[in-house]
Amino acid sequence: MSLGKHHFDFEIGEAFFADLSYAEVTQGKVKVGLEIDKQENMLHFHFDIDGTLEVPCDRCADAFDIGIEGTNELFIKYGEEYLEESEDVLVITKDQHLFDIRHLLYEYIVLLLPYKRVHPDDEHGSPTCNPQVLELLKAHQAPEEIDPRWEALKKLKDKE
Repeated sequence: MSLGKHHFDFEIGEAFFADLSYAEVTQGKVKVGLEIDKQENMLHFHFDIDGTLEVPCDRCADAFDIGIEGTNELFIKYGEEYLEESEDVLVITKDQHLFDIRHLLYEYIVLLLPYKRVHPDDEHGSPTCNPQVLELLKAHQAPEEIDPRWEALKKLKDKE
């Protein structure tokens, strides 16, 4: 690769996730725009990631598609030995001409997922989760017990 900026566009799908034995996500369509700026002693990677992934719902466990979008930066410097200086700076040896970014790209994609993954609510604000599972959850829900000390405070709040 010559010095300067190089741009690559590619799509990630089922084959990418199947190739990773540790992949939590196994289905999805993700478009990646990768710009590599090769300099004399460093490579600068800029990732633009946009797509959808199929994930299990944290509430009902049914699969659903969730959108992801984001960017990441990676700097690769040349040095005496391989070293991870930080989460976005790596040092590789000058004789290393190939660098596999699959595991980094997978991490970037998974980190774009929200912490809480539940089916979105419909236009009326009702959950779109599996209704049978929601009924089971409701049936096994412990009754809400209110601490009697809070009742006195609620009375004060209601007066306002």
